[in-house]
Amino acid sequence: MGAPPPAGRRRRHEPWARGCIAVGRTPPQAPSPPPTGKRVSVIPGLEVVANQKADNEAHWDRRIAELVEYRSAGNYWPAIQGFATEEERVLGVWLHVQRISARDGTLTKVRESTLNKLLPGWRNCRSQRGNRRCV
Repeated sequence: MGAPPPAGRRRRHEPWARGCIAVGRTPPQAPSPPPTGKRVSVIPGLEVVANQKADNEAHWDRRIAELVEYRSAGNYWPAIQGFATEEERVLGVWLHVQRISARDGTLTKVRESTLNKLLPGWRNCRSQRGNRRCV
């Protein structure tokens, strides 16, 4: 950091620090080093990031179960536009995202096989305004 000040000279912050102490404030301390090792686990909210992948998997499983239930109730494929209910819109958007992911090659093989097994024809059939015959 540098050589200590010569004897009899004060550091620049000393008068300010004395003023802080006089009014009951503590002078600022040097910043703490970043957390490492085991200390990282005590940072509030950090465990949320670790659980995000599990939450995403649970969300995906919940949506596919909802879509299977929706289709088994005799409904057509859910629409994004011209939807009848909010449930249909949510499921339509979710299915649309799955189709885009499959087209782009970012849908995992496990998810794709699950969709193929539970919802045959999920890729090709789209409910459109005026063409709701897609069964």
